Parts: sequence; structure tokens; C-alpha cells
Amino acid sequence: MIGWIKLHKRIRKHWLWEHPEYLQAWIDMLMMANWQDRKKLYKMELHEIKRGEFPASIRKLSLRWNWSTGKTQRFLKLLKSDTMIDTLTDTGFTLIKIVNYEQYQVADRHTNGHTDGHTDDTLTDTTIRSNKNIKDNIYKQNSKKSQLEKIDIDALITEFGNVDVAAEFEKWQDWMLSKGKTYKNYNSAFKNWLRSDWVQTKEVSKKRKLICPVHEKRTTFAERDSIKYCPECRMRMKTTSELALERITA
Repeated sequence: MIGWIKLHKRIRKHWLWEHPEYLQAWIDMLMMANWQDRKKLYKMELHEIKRGEFPASIRKLSLRWNWSTGKTQRFLKLLKSDTMIDTLTDTGFTLIKIVNYEQYQVADRHTNGHTDGHTDDTLTDTTIRSNKNIKDNIYKQNSKKSQLEKIDIDALITEFGNVDVAAEFEKWQDWMLSKGKTYKNYNSAFKNWLRSDWVQTKEVSKKRKLICPVHEKRTTFAERDSIKYCPECRMRMKTTSELALERITA
């Protein structure tokens, strides 16, 4: 599509900057947004799509970005929580609106008395503080990225066998972004997340508890239709209900 968008340098201090795939999706949304009002025919009715808006669906965006629908939904939820977008469905289809589109995509204004569109580049205390903040943010971002890359997902899968560690890792990162959370040690923080009651309870509730009929202290959790055997006596492990029924009929 012919045309261009304006992107402010402050994007480097935004939480999107720490996640390139999110940043790419956001820029893609800015380019999908209408640069002027137009009309769309939907179910034999004309709907006006205003400047800064575009029709979309979770399925099409997921295919476009090669994401799961769940990841796309979480990303849009993050953008809405940060007041970056709004979604409208009263038209019969999903309409995404870029908040403040008009504010950032207007033509260049003359500033500081200049007629060439450039601002005064005098080095002030504010500029020095801003540069220091940028350096500090870059250091923190690099430290966070380095720590996240060092998290051994395979080892955690072994340690937390009853949890979908890979899925929880993705949710945890989304949660950190939405809350603006930072940690000194991201590996420890993620392990605490996996140990949390709500994660453990959620994962266990998807499975059933199996008990060895010989070694009753030997228990495990398994999917509803799966079969497990005791590693000590090789007896088939059973549910509490099955063991109770056997005692009654014995």
C-alpha cells in the first residue's frame, strides 16, 4: 500500500520496544489504519470507517502475524489496557480504533519559530536527563532480555511436570508487560509464578489424581483417559473412587 506513517522517537522508551514481535504488530496496525474516512459494504449495509480505524478479526490478525489466536487476543487486551486502541463491535464486525491517531499522524507543525519543521537542538538539562534515562532504560532492557534468554524452560518442564511451562512463560511475560513489572532475578520470579497457588490449582484441576493401591503414598496426576503405573511395584495406579469401590466390593 502506497503511503507512510509517522513514528516518534519516544517509541524507544515504550514497553513495545522490548518485544520486537509486538512492536512489529503495532506498526503493522498503524499502517492498516485508514488515513482518511471511507465506507465499507457489510451485509448490504454501508458503514463508515473513520480515519485511524480499520476492520479486523482475531483469526485474520493471527494468520497475518503467524500467532495463535490466544496470543493475538492477549496482545490486543494489552493495547486496550494501555489505552492505545479501542474495539467496536456494534457495526456487526470488529472495528479497531487507534487511540490518538489524529494527534500523532497530523502534518508537521512549525515549532520554536522555525519554518523548516525542526525543533531547537540546544542541549539543555532536560535533554541531558532524558539521554541518561534512555541509557538506563537500554541497560535495564538488555539485562532483562539476557536474563529471560537464560531461563532454562526444559529444566523447568522437568521440575514442574504438572504445569504447561511454555504456555505459562508466555502468559507471565504478557502479565509483566501489562503491569510494568521488573525484577532483579527473572528466573526466580518465573519459578515463583509457577509455584503460585492459582497456577498449580489450575493445572491440577485439568487432571485426575492417581494413587498406587500398594504404595498409597505414591501419587501422581494424569490426563483423564491416561494410564499410569507405580514405578516401584508396577501396579496400575487408580483414582480414589476406584480404590474406594474396590474396598466396598472386596
